[in-house]
Amino acid sequence: MKPKHALKEIEPLTQDKNAVTTKRFKKCYRVLSGHIKMLEKDNRRLRNKLRNRRD
Repeated sequence: MKPKHALKEIEPLTQDKNAVTTKRFKKCYRVLSGHIKMLEKDNRRLRNKLRNRRD
């Protein structure tokens, strides 16, 4: 499972008040989602650089 899809599965747990959630769990979710967004942005930049070099 891709990290982005895993976060989508976990997100309802952070929003649901009846689920067993803690501040630590929510903090980990925020950190992971931020890290994944950063990696996606970096990968996009690298792909564009490679594409420009080939042209």
